[in-house]
Amino acid sequence: MNALMTRMMEQKDRRRRRLAALPFVEKVRLLVELQAMAAPIERLKGRNVRVWKLDPL
Repeated sequence: MNALMTRMMEQKDRRRRRLAALPFVEKVRLLVELQAMAAPIERLKGRNVRVWKLDPL
């Protein structure tokens, strides 16, 4: 189990570093994708949700 946890933590660290290295514009694009994915769920809960609109690059 210890080897599995070590491998998982290494993969998590690599992913964090890869995401941190992305340009700011790409990070915002990913954020908007997450907003769009979460919006239907939040609306079902009765919350007023607005997904940001991005200009095409």
